Amino acid sequence: MSDKSDHEDNPISRREVLRLLGLTAAGALLAACGDTGQTNATPTIGAAAATPTTGAAAGVTPTEAMAAGSPTAAGMAGGAAATEVPGAAATAAAAAGEIIIWDRAGDLFNVLDAAIPSFNQKYPHIKVTHQPVDVGAKLPSTLATGVNVPDGSFLEDNNIGPINEHLYDITDLIQPYVPDLVSYKVRVNTWNGRIKGIPYDVDPGLLYYRADILDQNGIKIEDIKTYDDLLTAAKTLKGKNPNMKPIHIENDQGTIPLWISMFLNQQGSGYLDDKGNLIVDSPEFRNVTTWLKTVVDAGVGSRTALFSPDDIAADDKDVQVFVPYAIWYNYGIGNLLKTSKGKWRAARLPAWKASGSTAASMGGSSFVIPAKGKNPQLAWLFYEYMMLNPEGYKAAFGKNKIYATGIDTLLPSYKPAYGSQLMGNPAGLGGQNLWELATGVAADIPQNFNFPVWYNQLPPILGANIQKLYDGKLSPDDVVTQTASDIKSKLMR
Repeated sequence: MSDKSDHEDNPISRREVLRLLGLTAAGALLAACGDTGQTNATPTIGAAAATPTTGAAAGVTPTEAMAAGSPTAAGMAGGAAATEVPGAAATAAAAAGEIIIWDRAGDLFNVLDAAIPSFNQKYPHIKVTHQPVDVGAKLPSTLATGVNVPDGSFLEDNNIGPINEHLYDITDLIQPYVPDLVSYKVRVNTWNGRIKGIPYDVDPGLLYYRADILDQNGIKIEDIKTYDDLLTAAKTLKGKNPNMKPIHIENDQGTIPLWISMFLNQQGSGYLDDKGNLIVDSPEFRNVTTWLKTVVDAGVGSRTALFSPDDIAADDKDVQVFVPYAIWYNYGIGNLLKTSKGKWRAARLPAWKASGSTAASMGGSSFVIPAKGKNPQLAWLFYEYMMLNPEGYKAAFGKNKIYATGIDTLLPSYKPAYGSQLMGNPAGLGGQNLWELATGVAADIPQNFNFPVWYNQLPPILGANIQKLYDGKLSPDDVVTQTASDIKSKLMR
């Protein structure tokens, strides 16, 4: 899908943001930034470009640094203006207006709501009207009508594609931060070379396992290096404990595509290539379907739906021993399990081949700025503070009124935040340092992945075909070819 819109040639420019910060002389911007007037630079993922780390650590964002006439972000990274940027406080005070921010109701809303006073200490004249909304249901229709559009909103990464035409292009503004963001998150927020979202969380895939059961059966987690090794360990457990079905295999039709996405991403693959060509009919996808079929045929698969009563019972009754899943499976371990809580641990995913990648993402979300919002520049300042400034991300991810020890089910997407541990060691994992493990995985996630605009239509296709694989109605190869055929005929016609 093209992301052309009425605003494609009018992205949020640094010049507009600086105007709101009280800097009206365009010449000052040009001098500070080396701006050529072009606003269509493509993101440089992972490049050794200007980084805001030093200035951000001093509590000054690149946006403020530019407004204050300080050296460029590149200069800041080199050590200049490391402790103070003259005029930054004055420019922050000059930003004024009201922004309407939508967030998903629940913990996310409560955490960010509690952090707004901290934002207002830096930007005292920006009024934040924070509203809990069923974003997935309401945002697309609101953007389509253009009525009562918020200035910013939370959104799952897989939902960005269908509405990317209605979102502001923030490529120019976020560019100084790109080298310090998890590359995968930049990729899933990029449409036709333009960045349309501010990354919120990254959700690395991990292998959760019962440490006590492995110890009792003489199995060492460090010996499970590949998925074949995982299968072997499961067979060993099954042989000694006939009631066990050690490996969780996801059975919820709606969740299966996201679970499969983790396995594909781990192999550097996905659903589409860089040119938009379908690549489902691939060796990587066959690796996944073949392995799943082998797990089922060996009788070592626990076919349950995420956090369903059966899933929880399988964990607590020592039936399920291995769960390859997103970091947020830790929510269930810490809050839903009873008898097995504290006995679980986490490790990197096994590799699909010897010395292969042990990192992947499963899920994630971002913040978007609608093109028809009234104050998109102020919304940028809000998200820049919350996600890319130490004061903001510590308030959003660290210890707070909602999470006494910090959020332990997701990670920031901004790698400088990894310098200090923002979550406590989860009791459900026996006090393991999940932060150290997960941040190491996040830095290694393959970036070659994006969510197609039709991703949300995959459950009755891919989800159903995987279920048929479990039932023995489709072979591993049939799943691949049938899924590819169905996507072409039903979703890409």
